[in-house]
Amino acid sequence: METGRYQQFPDDIAKVLRTCGADQPTIERLTSLAGRSDAKTWWAPWANVVPDWFRTYVGLEGLADSAFVFESMVLPGLLQTEEYAQALTLGTGFVRPDHAERFVSFRQARARRLTDDEPLTLHAVIGEAALRLRVNGDKTRRAQLRHLADAA
Repeated sequence: METGRYQQFPDDIAKVLRTCGADQPTIERLTSLAGRSDAKTWWAPWANVVPDWFRTYVGLEGLADSAFVFESMVLPGLLQTEEYAQALTLGTGFVRPDHAERFVSFRQARARRLTDDEPLTLHAVIGEAALRLRVNGDKTRRAQLRHLADAA
């Protein structure tokens, strides 16, 4: 179950969650994801660059109507320009260099959720440090700030 090698069945997931004391809305949300596990997800092309814990988050985000994020140090991924995301991804070391380009393309595909036919309503609280962070020089920073203003 933990390695993701085998399909999870909604009834099995519900039993585990009940045993762990999860509330009914949580059980319904997670069993809904398990019920869709055999369907191809939009992020399947990036499955090898997305951490396991983030797959669940992105799956839940895909079912959500709205989201709230708080970022004190960097801009939220959903609001990053491609250049900003590329520089940040390469600079952090959290993503292997040979996966950086694919991870950035995943982030950009995820951000399209904000402009879809049924867009995700995003409420973002961004710390001043994130707005002042110099990522890849002034040109990238200015373009990123323009993008934030447009998104607002």
